[in-house]
Amino acid sequence: MDYSLFPTIPILIERSNLDQNWGFRLQGGIDFRTPLSIKKVTPNSPSHNKLYPGDGLAFIAGQDASSMKHEDAENLMRNALQLQLILRR
Repeated sequence: MDYSLFPTIPILIERSNLDQNWGFRLQGGIDFRTPLSIKKVTPNSPSHNKLYPGDGLAFIAGQDASSMKHEDAENLMRNALQLQLILRR
């Protein structure tokens, strides 16, 4: 899917500590030859009602996600209490 055709939506997600999960499953990445996107969202998590399956990630913490490997995206999110995302929905 070409997410560049969709409008961008800024989202801020916060968690109380680093042990709390963000509550979403990431899929894709340049190493998988598919755009990074949200596969699943856990109910009652920090991401609940903010992210939805199928949302494409355009930017993560100000960095362009279109050329990001899956692992690099996960590493960006792992040690943050706030997650600034730009989505394409």
